[in-house]
Amino acid sequence: MLKIKKYDLDNHNKFIITTEEGSFSIAYGGTLDLFWEYIPTESLQDLPEKKTFTITKENYDFFQSIDELYNIIKNKTPLKEKDDDEFYQFVKDLGLEIRPSKKDNDNAWTNLFHDNMIEWVSDSKIDKDSCKLQIQPEEETYKITFYKGMMDIFPSYTVRFSGSGSKNNPYEIPFMNMYNKLDSIEKNQTYHQMHIEEYLYQQKTYQKTKKGA
Repeated sequence: MLKIKKYDLDNHNKFIITTEEGSFSIAYGGTLDLFWEYIPTESLQDLPEKKTFTITKENYDFFQSIDELYNIIKNKTPLKEKDDDEFYQFVKDLGLEIRPSKKDNDNAWTNLFHDNMIEWVSDSKIDKDSCKLQIQPEEETYKITFYKGMMDIFPSYTVRFSGSGSKNNPYEIPFMNMYNKLDSIEKNQTYHQMHIEEYLYQQKTYQKTKKGA
């Protein structure tokens, strides 16, 4: 069963998402950057080259947040026009970043979306040493895969989404919007009302298990 737990840090929240396959975190850093990270349980010498999580409809709120993120990027709609204007004015006021051109948007999308999947190379390092995150749809599920990279001299699974100067600008924004929704998803776990999609998924899973028995 997928579970989300929130940890209150200094000026932001850190969310730990746990499935049967392990755990990964989504959190803001002190630099207004967002980070996704696989939390390994393996010893340093046994760290895998990649780690995959399967996101099903058993927690439909979280599944839906991944589905929305995926489709926003697939359809090249990182921001609504009103939000776009407000965001770039806010960024401009901070002196951090300028509005990207349509050509820059298209180049970012081409680098980010291919083979029917999102592939985000961390903003932290040069590409050949960077950690990498893939999000790919399968039948009624999403596969989230972390690829090992290097942080300084140590192996890492930390994928950075820069709040200013991302090479995929403006496609970091849907990831940050998704982070903002995690708080309500985490709260809903306490008083959870099953969505019809969760019920249908459970019924399909039960029927498959029954047939295989």
